Amino acid sequence: MIEAEALLTRLFEAFNRHDFPAVAAGLCDDVDWPDQTRGGRLVGHAAVRDYWDTNSQFIHVEVTPIAFAIEDDGRVRVDINQVVRGATGSLWSDIQVRQYYTLRDGQVSRMDIEHLDQPPLRHDTLASPQAEAQSRPRRRAEGAVTRRVDGQEGGRAADASVETLLSELYDAINRQDIDAVMALFEPDARIPDSLESDTLVGTEQIRAYYLRQFATIQVNTSLLSTRLMPDDRVAASLLVQLRGSEGGTWGEGRVEATYRIHAGKIREMVVDSTAGI
Repeated sequence: MIEAEALLTRLFEAFNRHDFPAVAAGLCDDVDWPDQTRGGRLVGHAAVRDYWDTNSQFIHVEVTPIAFAIEDDGRVRVDINQVVRGATGSLWSDIQVRQYYTLRDGQVSRMDIEHLDQPPLRHDTLASPQAEAQSRPRRRAEGAVTRRVDGQEGGRAADASVETLLSELYDAINRQDIDAVMALFEPDARIPDSLESDTLVGTEQIRAYYLRQFATIQVNTSLLSTRLMPDDRVAASLLVQLRGSEGGTWGEGRVEATYRIHAGKIREMVVDSTAGI
C-alpha cells in the first residue's frame, strides 16, 4: 500500500504541473484510461497524451488525493478533490471523485472513475445534448415571452424576435449543430474566445472555435431572461452547464452576456467573465 500510494501521489503531482513524461513513466505502455470528454476508453500512452493535450486547451484540472484504500479485487481506491478551471482561470467545478487504479509491475495499467457529488449516470440513460435540445419545445416569434432580469434597472424587455434569435442560438449550440449556429452570426461578427482569453472576428474563426468546443465538452445553455439596454444592446442571463459525456459535471452557473444584433443576426457578443462559471 505504501508503494502504491507513493506512486499515485507522484502521478498526481506530475499531472498538476502538466509534466506528461513524468506521468507516462508511471503508466504501462498499454494503459487503459477513461475518456471523460467523448466517452469510451483510451489505450496507450499516445492516446492518453493526446486526450490530455486537447483538454488542456480548454480546461485546467488540479487533483488532490484525500484518502487511499485497497479494494477486495486489489485495485487502489483514491478519493480525490478535483478542481476544474477554464482557460481564463474561472472556476468551473470543485467536486469529489473516486478513482480506481489497477497496478501491474509497479505501474498503472487501468484507471476507472466514479463521480461522488452526483447520482451515477448510465450510458443508456444519459441524454445527449442533441436529444435534450430536441426534447424541448422550440419557441417561435409568435407568442414568445419576453422577460426582465429581476432587480436590474436601466433597460426594458427585449422584443420577441430578439429572444427567439438567442433561443435558437443556444438550442443550436446545445445540439452541436454548427451550421445552425453560424447562420445566426454576421460575417464580421465578434465574440470572446472563452477558451483562450481572446476575441474571435469573422465566421471562420467563430466556426473553428465552436467545432473545438463541440469536440471537447458538452455545453447546455438555458436562456433565463433578456432586456434591452439604453445603447440598444441586448443583455441576457444564461444558465450554463459544462460536462463530459461520461456524465461528470465540470461546471454549472449563471452567466451574463450582452449582444449587438443587426438585421436579425448577431454582430457582437460580450460575456461577463466575472459571473457564473
